[in-house]
Amino acid sequence: MQPYNGKKHTDDVSDAYFLAELLRLNLLPTGHLYDRKTRPVRDLLRRRLLLVRQRTTLILSFKSLNERTLGQHVPLARVKAMKAEEAQARFTDPADQLLSGEQITLMGHLTDSITKLEQHILGVVGKWSTYQRLQELPASARFSV
Repeated sequence: MQPYNGKKHTDDVSDAYFLAELLRLNLLPTGHLYDRKTRPVRDLLRRRLLLVRQRTTLILSFKSLNERTLGQHVPLARVKAMKAEEAQARFTDPADQLLSGEQITLMGHLTDSITKLEQHILGVVGKWSTYQRLQELPASARFSV
């Protein structure tokens, strides 16, 4: 929460009054403390999200390199199935060969890490009753946010 800059007094009493007024107006942001059982899963899910974003960045960078250098559009499924040697063979410039090979290699490592995290997460939450109930919902209800 950002401090209020328009206050003339900044002592404990005026701060407490200000916070009480925000709470009364329902403007005070609230937090949530996860119980100890769910915290590690939440942390793994956050790490998975970070890895997925990094992999997406690499994929987009590789696709951009292809379009910029070769003038060719490479479908996503093709990029995901590509090996480093195949990616390097597409380019003639040594710098582009090195870059494309490293990008494909890193994508593979990230995919492996994401898969490991997902397997562990599903192994833990698959036993939770809340997860079981969520799986009973129709797919349209689960993904209509």
